[in-house]
Amino acid sequence: MYFDYEDSALDDHDPECCHCGEHFGARSASPAPSVYSFSSSRDGHMLRELHGRTLNALCETYMLPADDTEFQRLNRAHELWKLQLGALTMAPDLVDQILAPQEGVQRRVLDLGTGTGVWLTDMAQKYPWVEYVGVDLAPSIGLRGSKTENPLPPNIRVEIDDINLDLKHYNQSFDLVHARFIGPGITDYRRLLKEIAQVLRPGGMVMLLEPDWELYDENGDAIEPIFEDKSSGSWHARVLFESYGAFRRCGGSLEAGLMLQRWLDEVEEFEEPQVEQIFLPIGQWMTAMTEEETRRLREIGEMTRQDRLT
Repeated sequence: MYFDYEDSALDDHDPECCHCGEHFGARSASPAPSVYSFSSSRDGHMLRELHGRTLNALCETYMLPADDTEFQRLNRAHELWKLQLGALTMAPDLVDQILAPQEGVQRRVLDLGTGTGVWLTDMAQKYPWVEYVGVDLAPSIGLRGSKTENPLPPNIRVEIDDINLDLKHYNQSFDLVHARFIGPGITDYRRLLKEIAQVLRPGGMVMLLEPDWELYDENGDAIEPIFEDKSSGSWHARVLFESYGAFRRCGGSLEAGLMLQRWLDEVEEFEEPQVEQIFLPIGQWMTAMTEEETRRLREIGEMTRQDRLT
């Protein structure tokens, strides 16, 4: 399915609505824009309730919530990664080059699993001449018809779609593709990478951030989870272990963080793909050579701790 969200869009009873009657389920030939407004009474089937939380109703693979509590967590995680990277993106100088204005060329960015659209909003402020498309399985709180909740800049549109279906309608459309932590909702990550390669224009760039589900000590050694028959180990590592198993049973690509380099190397369109490991502290315990860096690491650690508690 494919929908765009604009506050001034079609009313709830418009017979031409792409989401009503015989048109339901049709996919637009994106990136040409369409116009659609969310109605909770009409579009409740996009969302479902489970164990007191709201989830998307389009994909059984991705089982993280789509409610206000989760959106607040995603926004905090965005601030965490800005602090960790020291920028909005990895390789910011290269991104500057790729998105530099060029006469006669409209630069475009695609954000897969856009969530609240907070990354796109920051990008639109930094690169206001660029057009942005975000794709997600469920409309965020700010995209559900209110003009006061997280209004998006006019050069951003958000589409509700399951990217497991394919990305062919985007071929040769974007200069930059970005995704963070979408592996749990992707049934075939290797196929997705091949489709991203087709989505990019020549000279384009893809940026991916996927987790490793292990917990490590200060020496970089994996910490074992604790089990009932063991007297040692980490309960935090146990939570990660159980989370990995739960998402894996839903069909997600939980190994993406570990396999990314190999999978990228398999796609011939990608030139010299590079993968970097980033370690995040999970509490305010790290020290560094300077007080400033120590404060930064401890702030990241506290933000990571809050993220895990949500």
